[in-house]
Amino acid sequence: CNALAWMRAMDVDWGFDFPVPHFTTVRLWLLRLGHYNLSRPKEQGDDWVWIIDHSNQIGQEKCLMILGVRASQLPPPGEDFPLSLTQMEAIELEPVIESDKQVVYRQLKANVVKTGVPRAIISDHGGDLAGGIALFRKEHPQSLDIYDITHKAACLLKALLERDEQWSGFAAQAGQTKWV
Repeated sequence: CNALAWMRAMDVDWGFDFPVPHFTTVRLWLLRLGHYNLSRPKEQGDDWVWIIDHSNQIGQEKCLMILGVRASQLPPPGEDFPLSLTQMEAIELEPVIESDKQVVYRQLKANVVKTGVPRAIISDHGGDLAGGIALFRKEHPQSLDIYDITHKAACLLKALLERDEQWSGFAAQAGQTKWV
């Protein structure tokens, strides 16, 4: 494979005096960087907070994503809140075809070797996530199970408004809205 073929210059004036790499070069380096971030050793500690969720299912697979942040390294409330991706560490990204509480439990248990037992796990309490966390906490009761506040608030709001006709009409119209 000719290295110059990967470094073809695009016919765009970016203001640089050098050729711009082909998009496939950029994509390959981003994939390498992502793989490195997932596979590099993490600091061990008892203050990790894991944020877990499944990606949207496309086809047969969906991915469990575990992001972590050290509680001891959280900035004080202020400009740096809410947390940004740069303040978090990618712990795991694992595709699965089927997910249930046993699968999630296995995934959580497997990632303890990377960071240590987390102080807390934050999730949207989807059935498989909540069940997997419950199984995990039987072995590690020191890990807190925290309901993601946005999902908790949405569930409370839905329970409060679901019998309201105006809300039902609004929700139906909002569901038909196309994102551009």
